Amino acid sequence: MTSNRLLTLEQPIKHNTLRRRVRTPKARDLPLINFAKDLYKGTPLNGVYLIGLQHIVSSTYVMLQALFEKGLSKHNVSLIGKCYSTDPDVYQDMLQAGIDACPSSLVFDSQKSFDDQFKKNVKAFLTSRYEIISKFKKIIILDDGGELLSLASEVFSDTTCELIGVEQTTAGFEKVKSINPGFPIINVARSWAKLTYESPFIVRGAIESFFRRFSNLPIHKKLKNILIIGNGAIGSSIYTMLKDDYAVTIFDREQSKSNIQLDNFEASLKEFDLIIGCTGKKALRSDQYHLLKKGAILMSVSSSDREFDAEKLRQKTGVPLHCHQDICVDNIYLMNCGFPINFDSNYKEIDIDEFQLTRSLLLCAVLQGATNRVDCAGFINLNEKHQKVIVNQYLSIYPSITENIAKPLKKRSILQR
Repeated sequence: MTSNRLLTLEQPIKHNTLRRRVRTPKARDLPLINFAKDLYKGTPLNGVYLIGLQHIVSSTYVMLQALFEKGLSKHNVSLIGKCYSTDPDVYQDMLQAGIDACPSSLVFDSQKSFDDQFKKNVKAFLTSRYEIISKFKKIIILDDGGELLSLASEVFSDTTCELIGVEQTTAGFEKVKSINPGFPIINVARSWAKLTYESPFIVRGAIESFFRRFSNLPIHKKLKNILIIGNGAIGSSIYTMLKDDYAVTIFDREQSKSNIQLDNFEASLKEFDLIIGCTGKKALRSDQYHLLKKGAILMSVSSSDREFDAEKLRQKTGVPLHCHQDICVDNIYLMNCGFPINFDSNYKEIDIDEFQLTRSLLLCAVLQGATNRVDCAGFINLNEKHQKVIVNQYLSIYPSITENIAKPLKKRSILQR
């Protein structure tokens, strides 16, 4: 039986066309965010409370600063982050600025499921602030993953204040649409601007991060067969990038989008050197580990650590781990402790300037919620006109973006091993 190993990656990060130098949050220039801010006149956020679940990184802080210019008080903001996407330096900057950033944003117990821990943390975060927040006439709930919106529908069920939600991710959209939140939610997650232009740069960052770390794994064979589980926006972009250099197969439970029949899925697992999970759900259960090829690598490109039942592998190490550690357990390599590979500990490298597109769409959603009163509950569209002008401005800042969308991997030699 192969001993379980912890893998420490100390090789310095290589810069490339995606990874630009990031300045400190207060000095960082993200012009698209300022452009989006100016689409709304005046200070519509006066008297509004913003409670958010967000990646606590530099570009998020720049977005908040733009919202402050639109009337939001820094004392009327409460944020909670996720352990794998909270930059400790930005977290401290926010605290020093007087922003209420929750300490549990930095907490991780490797022996437990992140989702289980996080749900408890979010509930404690929300309920402990209820008395203060519920005094405001309008509350905007800015979410990434649906957990905050789901709990808010319970915690604020008896309040008379106006609630407006904003959801950033498809996983959150899927989570929240199955409940009746009782208030409107601006759907950034499924906006055409985000679906079209965000996935490619997220995927490029994820693939680059993987190959950088792969070169440090004690594996002496080349990758050949790759399985992508989940054929959505992320999965299809990964397929396009890798298909010319590797034998890539896609599995999706929607069989019209899958290369593998549902009843052949388990039997096929032994064929793959690398399995990429991008379903936003559980792609592989712990009772399926024994079906994997010896030395198989598991890599997530979705939120949380749920794609591969990651806590079950972490528990076998018998030691505490940090959330960005690569581990080898029973001849299975789990990258980044099961968390999305595009979020590692090099926060100032991974929070690339292109993320200002996402932050700009979120900023517009917050301002849309503050400006327009909506009487219906459920998901509503992000302003179409604003999406168009933001995308046009984004493409003027990055004129090569269109031709680089889903560019095949072989054209970027930095990824070749």
